[in-house]
Amino acid sequence: MPTPFDNRLTLDIVSTAESYETDSGERRHEESDLFAREKLTFVSDGYSYHPRFIQYHLLLAAGLKQETSENDGMDTATTDGSGFDYDLRLSVLPEHPYRLNLFTSRTEPLYKQYFSADAGAVHTRTGAVFNYRKKPYFLNLRYLESSRTWDEGSSDQEVYGATGTYFKDFGAGRVFSLSPYYEHATSRPSDSPGGSAENYGVSNTIDLNTSSLESSVARTIYSQDQDAGTRGQDTDGFTWLERLHLQLPANLKTLLTYRYQTHEQTVAPYGSSPGEVRSVTSQDYELDIIHMLYSSLETTYRYRRNIDDSSGGYSATTSNFLNASYSKSVPTGLLLAGAYVGRSETEGVGRTTVANEVHGHIGLNEVFTVQQQDADCESIRVYLTDHAAGDRPIAVEFVAVPSPGARCDIMVTAIPADFDETVPHDYTISYETEAGDYTLQTDSYGYNASLNLFNNNVNPYFSRTVTRDQEVSGLYLGTPFDGSVTTVGLILGNVPLRLLGEYQERDATEDSYRQWRVEAEYRKSVTTTTYLTLKTSYISTDYPEGSTTASPQGYTDEETRLSGNIQQRLFHRRLVLSLGGSYASFSGLMNSSSWSYHANLQWRVGQTTVTAGATGYYTSSEQPPEPDGETSREYFFLNLRRDVF
Repeated sequence: MPTPFDNRLTLDIVSTAESYETDSGERRHEESDLFAREKLTFVSDGYSYHPRFIQYHLLLAAGLKQETSENDGMDTATTDGSGFDYDLRLSVLPEHPYRLNLFTSRTEPLYKQYFSADAGAVHTRTGAVFNYRKKPYFLNLRYLESSRTWDEGSSDQEVYGATGTYFKDFGAGRVFSLSPYYEHATSRPSDSPGGSAENYGVSNTIDLNTSSLESSVARTIYSQDQDAGTRGQDTDGFTWLERLHLQLPANLKTLLTYRYQTHEQTVAPYGSSPGEVRSVTSQDYELDIIHMLYSSLETTYRYRRNIDDSSGGYSATTSNFLNASYSKSVPTGLLLAGAYVGRSETEGVGRTTVANEVHGHIGLNEVFTVQQQDADCESIRVYLTDHAAGDRPIAVEFVAVPSPGARCDIMVTAIPADFDETVPHDYTISYETEAGDYTLQTDSYGYNASLNLFNNNVNPYFSRTVTRDQEVSGLYLGTPFDGSVTTVGLILGNVPLRLLGEYQERDATEDSYRQWRVEAEYRKSVTTTTYLTLKTSYISTDYPEGSTTASPQGYTDEETRLSGNIQQRLFHRRLVLSLGGSYASFSGLMNSSSWSYHANLQWRVGQTTVTAGATGYYTSSEQPPEPDGETSREYFFLNLRRDVF
């Protein structure tokens, strides 16, 4: 029979009140929500027979919720709900070189019905993990089944895999390791085609102290289930990487890198099929030669060649860079300086393919921009990356429009229902560049210097970068860049008071400006229980006439920000109170202002913890000829947590 060594019973009560209001011209929208949830959780940790034989963790939880919401004068919606959770984990032989972990869980979150993307979803997970750890061998075997069910559908996933490592240390800095891996994932959503993914490869390291070689080979395959007469959105990627480090005489060291990649993907607009197959083969060569002189001057020469070959076109970039970094102790401080110079040449023929460009942590309706210039916006396809199913690509709805610099701005407008739209996601995009036949040369150089004086209390700094693009031959459809950025500034103080003044000047073919920036920050423990933070900043940016596409006439943007926060501890630090707020104003082509506040309280009395708080903000904007707009939001919460035993 199980023998517990720790049992806990906890009662959690959560209550919130939220309101949201927008006003734009004659359009007005109001929302409000009142929510309460009560949850009782029992947790038991213990063992069976002996702590070194089987250890267990058991969680049982039951909850209730009540909610009342209103939306633009519609009938008030009142909902009640209940949920049940469990989590059971067993660790067999937890302190042995071989260990087995078994687990099963169920989660039924009691979310807010009105303000959440998907309320009432039930998650279940069941699986096993086996580990073997005894030098020089390491082995991990895993299996997982998971499902997610909500009112309008469901999604099932199955994942199994194995990872092994042989690691041998021969002493004197000599090491050899070999690590193969394999993983298979299957996904079966109810509202979209499912599929399976395979990831496998091997990596190894040979380290001889003064030199080392790192190698890896990996392949990723995803196959989408196909309906009659359609072709699934499949992907097939292969990567081979070699990295050689060499320590040479005369304080020289080198790093030689070679990367070979192939990527093939079937792409189609959202909700349509069949699609076309896009493939690209890339080869990257890089050589770094680094020299260190007297531990103060580090000089690096870097050679790079990047080749992308696809069915519709070809591009290759060759670059050479020389960089120097210098550090020197001076009276009362330290001098830091650096300089670089480089040249790169890019050849482009036809329509090249970009098949696997990753943009991470992007929210719904947020705008992001493709990395390549002269992109064809109509050829763009966007996929959400389902990491839980072996990086399964899922086509999503999006809008792509041209943007300055011959690029494209993208905004994802809808994702499948089994993904929470309030959480940022990783997106992979595929597109083609406009047809061209050109050679573009880019020359760049820069230098910088800074001083850290008087125990880092006086820090003057200066930097300048210059970049010039030149069409050597053919017709380049992008916008060649010719410009420089110069920055000079001074930082005074450290703690508790820090002051910054900076001037930046940008002269370029697009978006030239002159900018002044001033900041002040104060951080101080006023007493042993009181901590104060104050911060203010002012930025003035002047755009000369004809310098931007936003306005043919010259204009000035001004931005002012103020913020403060105070934290107070009372009753022998059992009560913590925090109050703060901020104000910001912006004037220029668009005028806007905003203010916000926040207050938080945490009070611990015996086995009871009470937390309460409030946040709110208000914004207003003016941008003729658009109507004036106002937005406000307030959020209040009161939580109670009681440890019954």
